[in-house]
Amino acid sequence: MGIISGNGKQNGIQKYVCRSCNKYFKETSGRLMCNLKKPELLLKYMCNLVLEYSICKCAKEAGVSDQTSFDWRHKIVSSFDELCPCMFDKVVEIKDMFSRVLEKKEGSR
Repeated sequence: MGIISGNGKQNGIQKYVCRSCNKYFKETSGRLMCNLKKPELLLKYMCNLVLEYSICKCAKEAGVSDQTSFDWRHKIVSSFDELCPCMFDKVVEIKDMFSRVLEKKEGSR
């Protein structure tokens, strides 16, 4: 491991540099809040997520796009390992799944 030293602040967030490989990173790198454009909306989004709203409904309620909602949901789920590593087994459970079923009638082609 290289020598890490502080390298100023950006928007109140401490920046660091690794002297061995010259990589720069912030104290929020790899965290849930990293690179969020609208962090003030995250709490409202998470409340909707707890209420088991769909990705689209969470987006609408929080005031973000559907793509942002999708990204945030995966970012939140990915951060569970960091928060409580012993509690999650990387098992995904789907509560409800809807699919279109086409039934072919007898004698029709």
